[in-house]
Amino acid sequence: MTSFAQASSDLDTTVGVYISQGAVAWNAGNYPAAVTAYQQAGQAGAQTVGPEIDSAGQPSVTQYYTQQAWNLNTALAAIPATTATQAQALEAQTLAQKILSLYKAAIVAGTGAANAPSQSSSMLTTALVLGAIGVLGGVTFAVMHAASSKAAASTARTTRTTRSSTAPTRRATSARTTRSARRLSQATTRRAV
Repeated sequence: MTSFAQASSDLDTTVGVYISQGAVAWNAGNYPAAVTAYQQAGQAGAQTVGPEIDSAGQPSVTQYYTQQAWNLNTALAAIPATTATQAQALEAQTLAQKILSLYKAAIVAGTGAANAPSQSSSMLTTALVLGAIGVLGGVTFAVMHAASSKAAASTARTTRTTRSSTAPTRRATSARTTRSARRLSQATTRRAV
C-alpha cells in the first residue's frame, strides 16, 4: 500500500513533468508534440497515480476525484495527436491541467479524511461546544437582564427625583410671581387714588 506522500511525489515526477514538456512544445509551436506530452500526462495519471491515491486509503473520498480525472483522460486520449492544431493542443493542455488538479484534490481530501478525528470524539467536541454556547448564552442573558433591570430602576429613581425636586421650585416661582403681581397692582392703585 502506498502513501499519499508517495502518490504526491509520483504525481509531480510523472504527470507534472509531462505537462511541463507539453508546455515547452506548445511554446515552440509544435502542437502535435504538445498534445502527445499532455496525453502522456493523462495516461501516467490513469495508470499509476490515480490507483496509488485510491490505494493509499480513504477510497470512498478519493475516488470522487480520481474517477473524474479518469473520465477527462478518456476525452484527452481522443484528441488526434499527429495532426493536432493549436485549438486541439489548447484543449489537451486544459484537460491535462484539470487532471493534475483533480489528483491533487484527491490527495488533499484523502489526507484530510485519514487524519480526521473519530466520530465519537467529534460528537464529544460538538457536545462540549454546544454546551459552552448554552452556558455563555445563559450568562449573557442574565447579565443583560440585570443591566436592564438596573437601568429601569435608575430611570424610575431619576424620574421621582426630578419630580420632587422641580415641584417646589415651580410652586416657589408661582408664589413669587403672584406676590409681584399683587405689589404691582397695589402700587398702581395707590397712584390712582
